[in-house]
Amino acid sequence: MLGCEHMSPARHLYWVGVAGCLFICAIRRLGTPHEEMATSNSLRKKSRGEWDCCSNRFEVWYVSSMRGSDERQEGMFSYVSAEKRVPLDHPLRRVREMVDTALVEMSPELAQMYSRYGRPSIAPERLLRALRLQCFYGLRSERLLIEQMEYNLLFRWFVGLTMDEQVWDVTVFTKNRERLLEGEVAGKFFECVLEQARGEGLLSDEHCSVDGTLIEAWANRKSFQERKDPPRRGSGQHGKKLLRDTHESSTDNEAR
Repeated sequence: MLGCEHMSPARHLYWVGVAGCLFICAIRRLGTPHEEMATSNSLRKKSRGEWDCCSNRFEVWYVSSMRGSDERQEGMFSYVSAEKRVPLDHPLRRVREMVDTALVEMSPELAQMYSRYGRPSIAPERLLRALRLQCFYGLRSERLLIEQMEYNLLFRWFVGLTMDEQVWDVTVFTKNRERLLEGEVAGKFFECVLEQARGEGLLSDEHCSVDGTLIEAWANRKSFQERKDPPRRGSGQHGKKLLRDTHESSTDNEAR
């Protein structure tokens, strides 16, 4: 330092302290350990970049210009509706046409179930569409149905909700279930859909399927015993004998 021989001891100590502080700041800013310098040199060989002194880190720019960025900045507006996101050949499109046709026919009856005064409620058409989805996709509870309607665009489109519209609370189903059952809406809705299927030739009486769990029988597994006179030809394919041909219930002869 020039002229340091003419400085007083106090001023000399002052400048020595300032120089020491600057030296320490420079070491912290540059990060001079040998490992960091080696890492930065290896990175410089593999990719293009520079050492950021402000944040004390090495910024890397990859050479490939065709690599897409992984930025997660959400847009303020969405110009693609749920209607455009659902494929044109999706099976639910045909189902929704039939459901909407049935709901239009039932509109006068649904209007009679609600009062002319008070706060508007959730449209019964949306509730019925949502319950159809619960049956189609086997959702075991209405809470799971509401959860799916929160983020599933297909469910939102089928029910009639917009992209930003809030889903109603799960208790809405509880409060409106009795109203829909008392008005026999479920039965009328089924009849309207059945008439459409019959008109388009989608029904056939050649085969009949019955859920055996819903048929009451005065029999259990232990009551079935071998028949004394089983038929020579069974009721299976190509005359194969099945269990119902060789065994019968001792408590209910009609049980199979």
